[in-house]
Amino acid sequence: MHQSRKLNWFDMDETLYRASQICRVLGNPKAIQILEEIRRLGQSTPGDLASRVNRSLHAVSVALKHLREIQLVRYQRDGKHAVYRLKDRQVAGMLEKVKRLADHLRKIKK
Repeated sequence: MHQSRKLNWFDMDETLYRASQICRVLGNPKAIQILEEIRRLGQSTPGDLASRVNRSLHAVSVALKHLREIQLVRYQRDGKHAVYRLKDRQVAGMLEKVKRLADHLRKIKK
């Protein structure tokens, strides 16, 4: 008799698991908006991002924390401020591809 078993995250291929975590975080429109602003500006502080995306500093800080955890952004201290950048240029490429896919799917007739 065949028994089905629940798939745990630790049973997954690591690349697929990391991809799922990226998709989970990018499922938050606020995170996409913040990532797009960092891509557009090249770098930014949480305070500047908060005003640009019309969100509270707390909301932006939480989203940045999640983006750091999945290694899409990094930061360095500039005095008392943290300055965020995309971790790698492939992040910008991925963001552009996701936006093109979303636009393409929106245009397809049902």
